[in-house]
Amino acid sequence: MRAEGGAEQSRRSAGRAIRWSAPPLTLALLIYVSFALQPRFIFGFDAMADWLFTRSAWAGIDPFSTSWAEQGLVQGITALDYGPASKTPATVIVSLPWMLVPAGWVPWVSLTINTIAFVAVCWLACRIAERRFVWWLSAASLALVQVSWRLGNPIFVWALLVLLTWYWSQQRDAWWVGVPLGIATAVRLWPGIMAAALWSQGRRKAALGAGAVAIGSNLVGLAAPGIDLSNSINGLLAAGAFWSGAPLNESLARLFYSSSLAVLVIIVGAVVLSHRSASTTLSSVASVLASPVTWTAYYLVAAPLFVKFWPWSLIPLALIVVPVWWLTPLGGVLLLLLSVQDSDGHAMDVAT
Repeated sequence: MRAEGGAEQSRRSAGRAIRWSAPPLTLALLIYVSFALQPRFIFGFDAMADWLFTRSAWAGIDPFSTSWAEQGLVQGITALDYGPASKTPATVIVSLPWMLVPAGWVPWVSLTINTIAFVAVCWLACRIAERRFVWWLSAASLALVQVSWRLGNPIFVWALLVLLTWYWSQQRDAWWVGVPLGIATAVRLWPGIMAAALWSQGRRKAALGAGAVAIGSNLVGLAAPGIDLSNSINGLLAAGAFWSGAPLNESLARLFYSSSLAVLVIIVGAVVLSHRSASTTLSSVASVLASPVTWTAYYLVAAPLFVKFWPWSLIPLALIVVPVWWLTPLGGVLLLLLSVQDSDGHAMDVAT
């Protein structure tokens, strides 16, 4: 009798898993196939940049130089202008698996990884918000990340890492809870604001774990033959100056000509620290708004908010995805104000 009950429970669990995962998985498969059938122009562009950056660093070539191909590392890629590398030393550690991938496979490997990460982001966002808008979330996410998916941008992976820490931090406080967030922060920097949110919630072990991983991986990255501290700092500053003025940059700092960035960080920090139970929801949006360079896909880290505040979240979502760059940060600000309404925590956070 007990065995029959256990089997029935297993069947129900399997059924729930299928209902939760089938919609995003179906959409991911459709877009995977559609990309496979399209021309390869800019296909995997960002993924190839990560591949080149990592290979050049471990080959003893300065990866912050203007052209890797001109130094003989790769043939046939001189026509691609990647611009300054907006990458930290930790990139050469986190991207080490690219060393095993041949150049011709990079776009396809990246597309596969991003497809899996996309499904996981949709599932986690619904779990965090305790809602079942999986189809809606999948469609909205595709609107946010269409270009980044095509380029092979690893924002899917970074969003997944951030949401993993978000999800685990609801249940426990341990140093390993902050590890995914630390990895994302080590490479992209802007998710680090969420570590402050963990600290303000009293999840000190998770916050310290995130900080230790972020700092430690960058220090280890300096051991790569082509990386040194001076070049890394100068390279990041040059990249920030270059990309902050790029036509596709949709940051709040660009909207206010960068002068308000320091003030923004202070204000956002004060808001996060003053709303303990809502600090995770607030900081997910604040981290994107505080970044001097922002692409639409960055808002994937706030996917649980789009789900929880449905249908009101359609308003900021519409502003974010409209192809008018200055509307995107305004949509982010609106989403930030909406997230303040989560000050009682509910399913999004466990107040301490």
